[in-house]
Amino acid sequence: MAKLEDVSFVKEVLKTLVKAIRSTYETLSQVIQRPDTPPKPQQAHYLSTSLEHIGHMREGFILSQRVSTHSEADELRYLAQQVLFDWQWLEELGLALKSGDQIERLGSQLITYQHSLTVLGLLPHLPPEVITFPQPHPSYADVPVPRLPGQMLDRIEEIEHILYRASFAPLDMLAFDAVRRTYAFFEASVWVINQHLTFMLRE
Repeated sequence: MAKLEDVSFVKEVLKTLVKAIRSTYETLSQVIQRPDTPPKPQQAHYLSTSLEHIGHMREGFILSQRVSTHSEADELRYLAQQVLFDWQWLEELGLALKSGDQIERLGSQLITYQHSLTVLGLLPHLPPEVITFPQPHPSYADVPVPRLPGQMLDRIEEIEHILYRASFAPLDMLAFDAVRRTYAFFEASVWVINQHLTFMLRE
C-alpha cells in the first residue's frame, strides 16, 4: 500500500508537470499564429523555462535505460550530466547540478519520462477535433511512435532543440516537420492531462 508521503510526492510532481506542459502548449499556440515573427519576451521566457521539463524527461529516459537499484552516487551524477549538459547551449542557460553528495529524489524524472511515453504512443491516434496545428487535415497519424531507445532520444533532443530555437527565432525559420512534431507532443500532452490526470490532482 502506497505511503501518504509517496502519494503527496506524486501529486506534486504531476502538478508541476501539468503546469509546465500547459504553459508551453499555450505559448506554442500563440507563436504559431505568427510564424514569421520572433516570440515576445514573455513567450520566449516560457519556452526557455520549459526546457527544464524536457531535461527531466531526458534524465528519466537515461535513468530508465541504465541505472540499477545499486547505482553509486557518482554514477547517477555522471548520467545526469550526460542527460542535461551535453549541449553547450544548455550550460549557457545556467542549468547546473547542485554541489554536494545528495542526489535529487528519483521519481520526478521517471514520472515525466513515463508521461512522455504515453503521449508519444497515442499521438497518432489523437482525435481530429482537438488538433489545432495549421495543416490541411487535422491528423497526426503520420507521426511515428519511437520504438527503440535511440529513436526516443532523438525525439527528446528534437523537442529540446525546437523549444530552444523557438525562444528567439520565428517558427518559419525552423524545420516544419520538427515544429509540427513538437507542437503535436504538447497538444497530445494537454489532451492526456485533461482526459486522465485532472481528476487525480483534485484535493
